[in-house]
Amino acid sequence: MVTHPYCNDIVSSMIIMYAWSSAFLIGIIAHVMYIVTDFMTTFLPLRNIDPPVRLTILSLHGFSHVMSSTQEFLFATDRAMASSYPRRYHDGSIAVKSLLFGEALSLTCAFVYMREIYLNRLFSGFLLTTTIDCASLLCLALTSIHIRNRVRSISSQSLNVKYQLRETSEITNVMLQCGVVSLLTKLCAMFLAWTAVYRIISVKYAFTIAGGGYLIIETTNCFICCTALLLNHRGFRKQTLKLFGRGTPPQSTEQSGISVRDMYFSDLRRVWN
Repeated sequence: MVTHPYCNDIVSSMIIMYAWSSAFLIGIIAHVMYIVTDFMTTFLPLRNIDPPVRLTILSLHGFSHVMSSTQEFLFATDRAMASSYPRRYHDGSIAVKSLLFGEALSLTCAFVYMREIYLNRLFSGFLLTTTIDCASLLCLALTSIHIRNRVRSISSQSLNVKYQLRETSEITNVMLQCGVVSLLTKLCAMFLAWTAVYRIISVKYAFTIAGGGYLIIETTNCFICCTALLLNHRGFRKQTLKLFGRGTPPQSTEQSGISVRDMYFSDLRRVWN
């Protein structure tokens, strides 16, 4: 049986992308709330202790930051699994099980970070998210190398497996670029957060400057990554258009389905042969 080109691979990646984009949106909203609160209260954080409302907003942002970073880490491991076990990943339940486990782990890390920030343990909280960002960036780089080596060594595999790996590679090339941009910008943003922890900037303005810079970086980051996804990957673009009701309706006849399948595999043969 021939696997449909956009089955487990696209579904898994789309779920991760939606969770990733939602985390960015929550973070941006939290930053706007945080900066507005800072200007309205003109609060001077003596001894680096925030009022409860500000800590609540900051912990919400911390949740979104870690959630987006763990989604990037989860995507890297998911792509590595898809390239290492293409048949089991696409045709079995391994994709669903790994996705559920990864999302549960992602939420756990995010809630732990949220708790650390809410308890005003800024040093341990920032150390945790910086560690996750660095680990995600390293995992993305290793996954990219692994998939390239994997694609070069599958000349003896079946045509179906070759197509699955090609689709995995196509998704990975797009998402890895976005992930690297995202993680590098977040590391730059975390530098602003560390300036607040160590009071490199005047205490009176530290949170406003760090918050404002972080907001600009996160917003730009989200815009660049989402735009790159929609422009560079045909499958994601089609799914997004369908989400807003602008996609072309699927063909219901069996003959049209066979024609689409043959078109994909004819294109694959031209690449591999």
